[in-house]
Amino acid sequence: MNGRVFGRITAIALAFVLFATATVSAQATGTTELTIRARGTTGVEIMQVRDAGALIAEFTLSTQWDEIELSVRDATEFDNLAVGFVNNQHEPVDRNVFVDWVQLGAERRQAESGDVWSTGKWTSQTGCTNGPASTQTIHCAGFLHFGGEPSGSVIEAYGVGSTGTENLELHIDGTAVATRRVSSSGNVWSGNTTTTPVRFTLPNTVDHGRIRVAFANDDDFQGVDRNVRIDRIDVDGTSYETNDPRIESVGTWATGARCGRGFFETPTLVCNGWFQLPPGEAATKPPPVGNEPPPEEPPITQPGPPASLELSVDVAASGLTNPWGMDFLPTGELLFAERIGRLNVLSDSGVSEIAADFNNLGSGTSGLLGLAVDADFESNGRFYTCQGQESPGRQQIVAWQLSADLSTATKVDLLVDLERSDSHSGCRLQTDDDGYLWATLGDDQVATAPQDVNSLHGKILRIDPATGQGHPDNLNSGPERDARIYSLGHRNPQGLSFHPDTGQAWIFDHGPDLEDEINALQVGGNYGWNPVGANGEYDEIGRTMTDPNVPDAIEAVWNSGASTIAPGDIAFLDGERWGDFDGAIAMTTLKDQRLHLVRLDGDGQFIDLSTPSELDQSTHKRLRTAMIGPDGALWLSTSNSGSGDDDLRVDSILRLTPAGYFPANPGSSTITVTARGSTGTEQLHLDIAGTEVHSWTPGTSDGETTYVHPVGVSGSQVRVRFSNDGLDDGRDRNVWIDNVTINGELFESEDPSVRSRGAWANGARCREGLFNTEFLACNGWFQYAGDGVPSPPTDPSPGPDPEPVGTRLEVRALGTTGEELLELRIRGELIETFELSTVMTSYIHDFTGSIGENDIRLAFANDGRSTSGADRNARVDFLRVDGDTYQTESPTVLSTGTYSSATRCAAGNKQSEWLHCTGYFEYSVTPTE
Repeated sequence: MNGRVFGRITAIALAFVLFATATVSAQATGTTELTIRARGTTGVEIMQVRDAGALIAEFTLSTQWDEIELSVRDATEFDNLAVGFVNNQHEPVDRNVFVDWVQLGAERRQAESGDVWSTGKWTSQTGCTNGPASTQTIHCAGFLHFGGEPSGSVIEAYGVGSTGTENLELHIDGTAVATRRVSSSGNVWSGNTTTTPVRFTLPNTVDHGRIRVAFANDDDFQGVDRNVRIDRIDVDGTSYETNDPRIESVGTWATGARCGRGFFETPTLVCNGWFQLPPGEAATKPPPVGNEPPPEEPPITQPGPPASLELSVDVAASGLTNPWGMDFLPTGELLFAERIGRLNVLSDSGVSEIAADFNNLGSGTSGLLGLAVDADFESNGRFYTCQGQESPGRQQIVAWQLSADLSTATKVDLLVDLERSDSHSGCRLQTDDDGYLWATLGDDQVATAPQDVNSLHGKILRIDPATGQGHPDNLNSGPERDARIYSLGHRNPQGLSFHPDTGQAWIFDHGPDLEDEINALQVGGNYGWNPVGANGEYDEIGRTMTDPNVPDAIEAVWNSGASTIAPGDIAFLDGERWGDFDGAIAMTTLKDQRLHLVRLDGDGQFIDLSTPSELDQSTHKRLRTAMIGPDGALWLSTSNSGSGDDDLRVDSILRLTPAGYFPANPGSSTITVTARGSTGTEQLHLDIAGTEVHSWTPGTSDGETTYVHPVGVSGSQVRVRFSNDGLDDGRDRNVWIDNVTINGELFESEDPSVRSRGAWANGARCREGLFNTEFLACNGWFQYAGDGVPSPPTDPSPGPDPEPVGTRLEVRALGTTGEELLELRIRGELIETFELSTVMTSYIHDFTGSIGENDIRLAFANDGRSTSGADRNARVDFLRVDGDTYQTESPTVLSTGTYSSATRCAAGNKQSEWLHCTGYFEYSVTPTE
């Protein structure tokens, strides 16, 4: 028998998870007996057993000593074993677990041995801490590690508690694996209160997206309310500020949140809750459940890998703040809204703001959200927005009239007007082929709303945009139902799209802490969200999206499982250009920071999911809106400006096309340019034989732009031109053009055959020549050759090279809030001040004169709190001096502003890119002449 439990264990609360299901397979692989002698104090304690981090068993203990016997692989070793207590609770009855000994084969180890390390040990002096076990008792959520102190991922939460008795728990995949006490006390609302690191160590390396740091003992302590502030969480050298917009939380008292769940960008937990880190920072994937070795051969029915799609990504517009709703006008311009209350149009000439009255607009996660253009726009000029009103709190769908010159929008009607708090707005708008307006509305965190057929919250609406009345077929509507409702039982749907062939509506809905889901909508359908708690309160934690107690609730076509990815939007790919993905759902994600492609069969059932590498947690990060444009391309918006009202302007609108697919034309030429800019506002142009054929704005990281020319071209006819050199918000514009591919032939810009104007190299002062560089510092171009065709005539000889004018300095840096000031100092003199953005950006300064070995300092000048209360910090990736790169984390770089738990912000060679305090980096560089 593979798994036996001896003694008086009478109930198994959760499933035993064992590595084998048949005696034959166990005998084939070889097993060893593992026996654990343990008990609980209340009879409801849940114990887990892990081997090298993988879960192999989970069961409920009785209040009597029992011997639990399991069969494990012969390869299992004591050093990799961990026995843990995962459902700690202090009130109303204190739960604890006692472990006498663990025996693996013939070897037995006592739990109180000095070789055993506990992450759930409690003492009256220190609370819950880590350390040698020296006891049989696990008082707090945590594990006994029989191989001594774990040596995998290291997590440090920098916190301060209001009383100094606050407990923090480390959760992996939602399970508490260690408990520690915050040892300091102070004002958790003051950014000046010192925090101390609380350290957790895991037995293996863990992907950061599996990690939560939780506040576990909120209550009064000697009449004082416990609260904890966690400023940042460091994992294996990667630092996360808790006010980062990627950090999801439960337990913060943010505007309208009441300790709810969301991305609130605040570091203080006032209720039991947690901070969830974003995924993807660690190299290893989660270990498999169980320790069963893989079969020697996969079953013949095992599906193959999902199809893949390679994309070309162009930045169509940048310098935006949370572009949310967008739709194309019949004339081809893109109308889009920024959540802070800005309406814009994107045309061939760039982005232009449209004058419109958004007075009293809702804040936080509300604001100016969904947007849809009327199906009859050419005759009526109408479009629609879904938005929040601040005081009184309302959620509204507004009809607007756009002027013929696209300069002004006037409010003409109020189609929907209902009360709101500040959460779960939904608010995606679309018009269907019949001209009806559809709207997704979230549940507003009102417990009864999703199932109440007279409430519009938690619903999908289908209305006549001319009147605001419901479609006559909605919900088989009668007097007991609001006639505007198409479907019900939704939580916070923010994605909406219609299938290009069937016209059926599909949505993408946010789950609570699990099960983000995609649903195919049916008129009158109930999708099962029902967050009514035992006392009628809004209770969503751990609740499934489809409540089995809701009659005829419709299951999702796809869901994210036991974790969430935070839906942005969905759009159906359409057309042969998408190959195997024609008809697939493109879904954007916020927390997951990826574009996922979901393929469906002819019945709308899930086939597989894949993630294009070009938008797999890329530099574009959080992805919001998705739609197919009239050009057949997939258009996306990013959402990296946080949920506050600061106009950060770090977001973009992207245009995606399949790489390598173009209409059949044997005489055409395909040209792909890989380039980036220093600010994200640079204008590039593709010229062929002296005529401009394409222009675009590159991002601040290398990205590809592809153009198909209707006739064949040679390399010598192609120029890539930079046209708007100058300052952007005080930052010097520059571009790097890595390479150009022409019909599959690669041309590197630094190749000696490539001619340029605009390169600052070899004392050229941006004149024309062969400079072997990919960098344009001035308006100019790269001229490509290499195919035997002579280059076109150049300008007359400019004469002898001018004398060198000094030294070019490039600083690559970012700030955590966008308010950080970084000073360039040479020989102690302030030369220039850079105002950092929240994306990694290059800042250029041309210094006239020579530089000595230790002359350059980069100083962080305004440490403290930002206007939004966030902690300012500066990160410097590198300093580049005339092309020579000096990494900031080099041991030769002196820092006076880098924080470490041992030395705080004292001077030293900290080997860090971060300046946490007012101070500087001093670089040791090769002297210039």
